[in-house]
Amino acid sequence: MVTEFESGDFSESVSSGLNDSMYIPRRVMSWLMGLCLLFSVGYVDVVAAKNQVRPGVLPLIIDIQQALNPEATEENPSPDINHEQANALITKLLDGDLTDYEQALAYQFSATLALDKGDYQAAYDAFHTAWKLKVYEESQQWQIQKTLAQLAMQLGQWQTSVDFYVPWLEAAKAEAPGLTISHQDYLYLGQSYYKLSQWANAVQALDKAILLKTKKSATSGATGHPIPESWYRMKLTALLSQFEAKPVKRLKTQAVDVLKLLIAQYPRTLYWRQLAVLYQQKADQQAKSDQGYRQALSALHSAYVAGYLDQTQDLLWMIKLMIQQENFHQAAELIQTEIAKQRLPKTQEVLSLQVDALLMAKAFEKAEQVLQQLLAIAPKDQRRNQQLEDVRKLLKNRAS
Repeated sequence: MVTEFESGDFSESVSSGLNDSMYIPRRVMSWLMGLCLLFSVGYVDVVAAKNQVRPGVLPLIIDIQQALNPEATEENPSPDINHEQANALITKLLDGDLTDYEQALAYQFSATLALDKGDYQAAYDAFHTAWKLKVYEESQQWQIQKTLAQLAMQLGQWQTSVDFYVPWLEAAKAEAPGLTISHQDYLYLGQSYYKLSQWANAVQALDKAILLKTKKSATSGATGHPIPESWYRMKLTALLSQFEAKPVKRLKTQAVDVLKLLIAQYPRTLYWRQLAVLYQQKADQQAKSDQGYRQALSALHSAYVAGYLDQTQDLLWMIKLMIQQENFHQAAELIQTEIAKQRLPKTQEVLSLQVDALLMAKAFEKAEQVLQQLLAIAPKDQRRNQQLEDVRKLLKNRAS
């Protein structure tokens, strides 16, 4: 007997709840805005010394910097930017006859203002214009490219994000000056690949993000689980989607490993259920291999013992696997226990399973009692009536 379980759309259930990770966090956007100001201030100092910003333009640039970075006071330690004033000054600067370098600074100021407004498209456009002018030193040029990658991701321009991020990562791996790779960089790249349904690339990037995050947590002595649950869920979906496109045993094995990590660190009924599905699929694909069914039963029973399996559908699935694996006594006792707890109803389906388990366990006295209950529900069931008659004869012969 093979148990079938309607698990719904596996990939959809795994990926639910991922939306919160599919964007650049607000703190990163604040960092980007600060970076704009830092670049601009730093460049004015250097540029003034090298006469790259002309004296007639410098006062206006300084006014814009001050408008974008208003001075804090005791009464107002975090003053807001006066958007109208800053925009008027930037417009005035852009209306002038500027060198390429001065234009780049102007567009960076414009990007800073757009970020403060939360207008990521305008910020992206301004950054992109500054980047295309190619007037900055190499490290700053690369940094703007990374910023463009992150903004493109924020805007849902996944392929553009990848196109910017991949060369940046290659440059950082080649130890370009001022570039340092963090786990977030690979996470963002992995998310973009995920959205593009490039599953193998997504898994590869996520693995690197997980590795870097784990190392960082170990170095810092942080407690708790270093890897967020959503990272594992995203990797799991990518692995299963990749397997669906190209069934390779290795991919399903990796998916099982991810589910085991999720169960260990973020135990949920869903993960044990999905693990059992994978094991049962393995059994079905290997000519109904007993090993796969045993593994599926083990996964469900572990969830049951841990208190995570209490839905009728899941309990019946586990019971059917017990009977399939010839654990007849265990199946019958479990049904009785769950009926007493009112997590299994006394329906024809449940009582039929109990009768089958008791008969195969040769527990005829109990089987007689349950057959009577079953026939009270379905009195015209000829097969069960015959079973009751046979059980009573057997018990009578035993007594004599």
